[in-house]
Amino acid sequence: MRRLFAAFLFLLPLAAMAGGQQKTFDEGIEYQLISPRPTLPLNVSKGKVQVAEFFWYQCPHCAHLEPTLEHWRRHDMPADVEFVRVPAVLAPNWYFMARVYYTAQLLGVEARMTPILFKAIQADGRKMEDLKGVEALFARQGVPEKRFKEAFESLAVSTRVRRAIQLTHEYGITGVPTLVVNGRYRVDPNRVGSYPRMLRVVDYLVHHVHDENVHAGHAQQHTDLSRAE
Repeated sequence: MRRLFAAFLFLLPLAAMAGGQQKTFDEGIEYQLISPRPTLPLNVSKGKVQVAEFFWYQCPHCAHLEPTLEHWRRHDMPADVEFVRVPAVLAPNWYFMARVYYTAQLLGVEARMTPILFKAIQADGRKMEDLKGVEALFARQGVPEKRFKEAFESLAVSTRVRRAIQLTHEYGITGVPTLVVNGRYRVDPNRVGSYPRMLRVVDYLVHHVHDENVHAGHAQQHTDLSRAE
C-alpha cells in the first residue's frame, strides 16, 4: 500500500506537467504582448480582469465568432472577468457603425440590438449604410426614430467614438475580431486557428493576469516590510 501511495505521489507532478503543457500558450505565437504599453486605459474595474472585443458589425468573422463568444460569456467566463465591446475604427467607412453601436449603448439597448444588427447585415444582407435604414431597424425594436436620431447626433456618442478611434490605434488593432485581455495581451483568430481555441487562449491569459496580480501583491508586501524594518 505504501509503495502504491508513493507511486501515486510520484505521478501527480507528471500529470500536472502534462496538463500544464496542454494549456500553455506562447507570446508571439498564440497571443501578443501589447508594446509599448498603451497610455489610454480601457478602464478596468477594480478587482476585475477585463476582456475587450474589438469588432465591426460589417465583419463576417465577427458575426461567426458571436455564438462561441456568447456561449463563453454565459457558461465559461470567470466571475471576476468584465467583458466589454469596442467598435474598431480602421477606416473612414467604419465610423458610421461605431456611432450606431454607441447610440445603442447610450439608449440602453446594446445587448438587444447587437445580435439584431449582426443578423440584419450578415444574414439578411442589408447594407446599413445610411441613417434611415438603421433608424427603421431600431424603431422595429421599440426605439422611436426621433429618440434614436437625438442620441446618434449627441456629443456623448461623438466622444465615445473618438475614444474608440484612439483605442483602436493604441492597442495595435489591425483586424477584427480581436480580443484584448486586461489591456496587455492581444489575441486574434488568425494566430490560433479557431474561435473556440481563441477563447481558450483568453482563459489562459486571464489566469496569467491573476498570477501577475498575486506576484505584484507579494512584491508590494515585501517592499512594505522592508520599509518598516
